[in-house]
Amino acid sequence: MHKTNWNLDNILHIDDFDLKSKKLEIELKEFSEKFNSMPFPISKEYFSEIISAYILITENIAILYARAFLAEELNNIGEDEKFLKSKAHKSLILYENTIRPFIHWIEGLEKNNNAILNDLEAKKLFKSLPSMEYYFTKLRELKKHTLSLDEEKIIAHKYITGTQTVLELRSIIENEQRYEALIDGKLKKFDTMSSLAIYFKDGNKENRINSYNALYDQQKKNIVKYFSIYKSIVNDWSFETKLRNYDSNISVVNVENDIKDKTVDILLNSCEDNKDIFNEFFLIKAKELKIPKLTRYDLYSPIAVAEKTVSYEEAVTIILDVFKGFDSELYNIAVNYFDTDNIDCYPKSNKTSGAFCANITNKIDPYLLLNFTNKTRDVFILAHEFGHATHQMLSKSQNILTQDAPLTLAETASTFTESLVFDYLYKNEKDKNVKKSMLFEKITDTYATIAKQAYTVKFEKQAHKLLEDGIKLEDFNDVYLNVLREQFGDYIEVPEIFKYEWSYIPHIVNTPFYCYAYPFGDLLSFSLYESYLENKGSFINKYKNILKAGGSQNPYKLLKKEGFNIEDPQFFNNGFKIIKKWIKELESLI
Repeated sequence: MHKTNWNLDNILHIDDFDLKSKKLEIELKEFSEKFNSMPFPISKEYFSEIISAYILITENIAILYARAFLAEELNNIGEDEKFLKSKAHKSLILYENTIRPFIHWIEGLEKNNNAILNDLEAKKLFKSLPSMEYYFTKLRELKKHTLSLDEEKIIAHKYITGTQTVLELRSIIENEQRYEALIDGKLKKFDTMSSLAIYFKDGNKENRINSYNALYDQQKKNIVKYFSIYKSIVNDWSFETKLRNYDSNISVVNVENDIKDKTVDILLNSCEDNKDIFNEFFLIKAKELKIPKLTRYDLYSPIAVAEKTVSYEEAVTIILDVFKGFDSELYNIAVNYFDTDNIDCYPKSNKTSGAFCANITNKIDPYLLLNFTNKTRDVFILAHEFGHATHQMLSKSQNILTQDAPLTLAETASTFTESLVFDYLYKNEKDKNVKKSMLFEKITDTYATIAKQAYTVKFEKQAHKLLEDGIKLEDFNDVYLNVLREQFGDYIEVPEIFKYEWSYIPHIVNTPFYCYAYPFGDLLSFSLYESYLENKGSFINKYKNILKAGGSQNPYKLLKKEGFNIEDPQFFNNGFKIIKKWIKELESLI
């Protein structure tokens, strides 16, 4: 039996937390002294030493923060957990304040002992550490968006003690919500959003309607709070965008991830241009369900075949079998990883809903949070999050500063792993009706990660402008409802209660504009998967090269080297080919 609960003491034993904090304080003081006494001209050896010290203290603050953050994810309302996180925040502020002068110096902004790192000297030093050259060059290019040391100190402090506190309040509100819904004619109570959300995909339409209404009734009760929190986050984001001279609110994310605004626009336009691929699929689904027209309640309804129960152990076995047939290196990673206690599997009261993969450092395997409910869909969620984990474990050769892939590549391994698992299950399924059901579910889920996410970003772009200018809550709700109705046109009816759906989307609050990573990742991974099917032998090394690079290379150059050009407007359109194939296969089964 595999372990199903985190052991966070493997990151850092709770009894050693304060000692680790004190040790970090000493390391930060030593780093500051080393930086301030830096001799000029700077030797490559001295530069290498100070970078090694920078990496070490970055690892240590990551360990402290992860230990506190993950504890709170298991108990969002725990007093001890919140106290621990407050201590981690204190260490994080100290880290930020100590490191900031060094970062400014790297960028060429601040004097150190009356010296500035000029472009020529910077280029020479950066080249002396080839694996980090891209990281430092990219950092230096952020100079035009960087403020003075004192201003940066205020903003960092404000983020930790202000923005983070607001986000914690949102999490508390959400986790205190309790739900009641008529399920199969009986009143059922739910302590978590995850346990309620199971019924969004129930075969009984009344169950779907009642579960969605139960969720949005609670969202409506707290909608003023959710609106106030979101407005605060967005206005703060907008103010900082202008302060740092970014072109737009979404440009903040694009510049950080070294992606051009134009490329993101190409992606979003492609999703909008191809939205009717999904809408026409929903017509097929309505016909299969024997209803004249789908409503938003019906979007995720299963088709005919009762959903299979899949235990966590069975899900792990499936993923191991998939990787065994795919690549020996990834298979060995999977075997070893599932023997750790880095996965927290089942829903619990006050545990964060949904799923995520948390990377800490390149020396610690990632931690997965799941809310596994023994449904087939949970197998794909596990595959998705484990895909993230494989990305992190393959990029372990990078250091903590260069390990994490940019947003544009962050969903590549996760969505590709989902495709592998789907293909494996589909090919091994003998029952025609089950295969048909699988295709319905896969295409529906692909809609959720492509069209739905693209339109979420479209809403975000509008929301940021409207909230900055000022808008009433009721009008804001209507804006979201109009965006929903726009993506479905006349194909699907959207009841008015879905105007509260925006308040249920964590990404738009926690990580603005992150959602375009999903269609980017899906369409990229579909292109990768097509290449895999065409030439499995040569593909696997290309795929692993992309993952092993982490965030150490420019995404355009990295992908182009492996044969993918994301600046070509046709690139994203090509990603829809596999969806069309699925629909054609589905029609042949029907």
